[in-house]
Amino acid sequence: MSIESESVVKLYSANGTTTNFAYPWAFLDVTDIDVYLVDEAGTVLGTAGAAFLQPFVTNYDVIGAYAPLTNDYTDFTSGGSINFVSAPATGYTVVILRNNPNTQDTSLPTTPSVEYALDKLVMMVQYLKYQVSRSIKMADSDPTTTLSTTIPNPMPTSSVLATNSAGTALVSVSLASLEIPGADGKTVRNGVIDPTNGVGVDGDFFINTVSNKIFGPKSGSWPVGVSLIGPTGATEIGRAHV
Repeated sequence: MSIESESVVKLYSANGTTTNFAYPWAFLDVTDIDVYLVDEAGTVLGTAGAAFLQPFVTNYDVIGAYAPLTNDYTDFTSGGSINFVSAPATGYTVVILRNNPNTQDTSLPTTPSVEYALDKLVMMVQYLKYQVSRSIKMADSDPTTTLSTTIPNPMPTSSVLATNSAGTALVSVSLASLEIPGADGKTVRNGVIDPTNGVGVDGDFFINTVSNKIFGPKSGSWPVGVSLIGPTGATEIGRAHV
């Protein structure tokens, strides 16, 4: 078997009728294939506890070429096909991804130097997987193929990353440009008579400094004023102590 393609993911647009979707590249086992259904809004259909993967056997099967040794369709050297139990609905994208475990299960006792070399490659892959797991990355289920994730160079200070309007590249956006001015504050006015409707704008308050009443907030017209002076408190006559 040879690996002649760098591709690991295949995308299809579901139409509500098709149940069979080809995966044209070699893989080793049915468990190496991850399948997702993603709607037009980018929401992954599935169960959170299963990382939103479509459940193998329950929702789909994987069929390869006929293998005489196993008397089954388990030859995946030329790829295989994903057969859904029910056709994915129109509007969904079928995402088929090869996701091999980062382990090396083959032991070659007669050629230790070759096995050591294979083991070293697996160790290198495992370290790369660890590094990638600590980085910001797109989800496996994301069907986006046109977005360049290259960080702008130079990356200005006091800026953040965002996608451009076409959703094809990352751009830097200054923090200052993200500041949203608050609404203009309202005014507390005052005078020696009650306000007329020609005074102030909606949202304003007005204090009559003679009657000690406050009016507002204005909404087309001024509401009835409310006294700022509370009721007279109780008076207690003190006693003199000799």
